[in-house]
Amino acid sequence: MRHVSQSLILLAVLAGPLARANPDQRSATYERLVLVTKEGKRVEGRQGTLGAASLTFTVAGAPATVPLGDIKTLYVAGESLAGTMALCGAGVGLVLGFTAAYDSGLLGSSSSSALGPTLLLMGGLAGGGALIGGVIGASMIQWRVQPIVVPGQQAGVQLSLSM
Repeated sequence: MRHVSQSLILLAVLAGPLARANPDQRSATYERLVLVTKEGKRVEGRQGTLGAASLTFTVAGAPATVPLGDIKTLYVAGESLAGTMALCGAGVGLVLGFTAAYDSGLLGSSSSSALGPTLLLMGGLAGGGALIGGVIGASMIQWRVQPIVVPGQQAGVQLSLSM
């Protein structure tokens, strides 16, 4: 119990400096973004650059700049889900291939001549499932919320223990 208390105290001491944002060292770029202003206005943009005091991006080809203090939420586009969905599709195809091979009697056969068609059936369905899953996943984009700290704003961590 003593080590847990020491670890929590160390975490509390280090969390303050680590949680503070250094506006001079912060700059990030985003290909696609959606921001919601504090007034509730939704703006979609491209080629966004998050600077120390503002977000600069293009809307319909025209440059736009919004101060960080006016942004309520910033959503940025991540990667597509093509790889994940291809793996899911391959897994479904493999299960279907296994089931089809078992139902047709190819899987339970002791003949070595059934090995080729069995592997071809399972591999073909797994490959087809991966292709279909990859195509579907390529159209799915993962969005995430980008935290924004306004210059001068303090961020902190509050820890509480109940014993």
